[in-house]
Amino acid sequence: MSDVNTTSIITTEPSRAAIIGAYYSLTLVIVGTLLNILTFIVLCRSTLRNTKTRPTLHYMRAMAIFDILMLYGWNIDHYLATIYGFTFSKRAIPLSLKTADKKSDLVVTFFHMIQQDQQINDSKEKPIDDFSSRFTYDSSSNNRPKIRIQLKYDNGQLFVMVRYASNLPLINGNDPNPYCKCYLFPDASKSTKRKGKTIMNSRNPIFNDTFTYEMDLSEIQKRLLRVSVWNNVLTVGNHALGEVDIVLSQIDWSKENARDYTFFSVDS
Repeated sequence: MSDVNTTSIITTEPSRAAIIGAYYSLTLVIVGTLLNILTFIVLCRSTLRNTKTRPTLHYMRAMAIFDILMLYGWNIDHYLATIYGFTFSKRAIPLSLKTADKKSDLVVTFFHMIQQDQQINDSKEKPIDDFSSRFTYDSSSNNRPKIRIQLKYDNGQLFVMVRYASNLPLINGNDPNPYCKCYLFPDASKSTKRKGKTIMNSRNPIFNDTFTYEMDLSEIQKRLLRVSVWNNVLTVGNHALGEVDIVLSQIDWSKENARDYTFFSVDS
């Protein structure tokens, strides 16, 4: 006679304490997720508002957003520490530019942004002369910044051709990233604004930009053409390098006009 071994399966009901604990854990997860979502929305909105006026604050909030998106304990500091040898967070920011310079160009860029925050806020809406202390150029007349402009009127259209600029000032010891803009004044609505392409890292950029205005010659002769060159700073904001004003009533429109104009003066 053989013995038959039987295994009995015992099922147990979860205790009340276990159920309460599970619900409590689930509630914490839901609340934490909702708080993260709310924080994410607030950071996104404030980051978009401060992109140009407060670039450092924008950058730190962007990093905080990145931290929220890194799930399961991943953290931006871990990767920066691994790749660049430093941590980047509101809790651990190096305070010395010399120290930062030894560690990573990324830190240097960040601190340049800190230094320029106040500059860009203070310089907003200021005239060109207020920027001149940051410019470096040869003050002799032959080496003053200049711009080559061609003007032509044909078939009811004014053609403004900006060919090149020369001897643009250094910005804090660095080559500028220049681009040009045009206006026909008076222009309260800024409908005549035209903007050219950016030339990276050049004091002697070749623009070859052509701006066109469809306008009667009689109206053009009542206008003043302002051509300005600006420095394009991606992380901070743009500021003017110089400008020229051309009184269009004094132009001989029977021929094509081309000449070099000196910056920081009104040519009429």
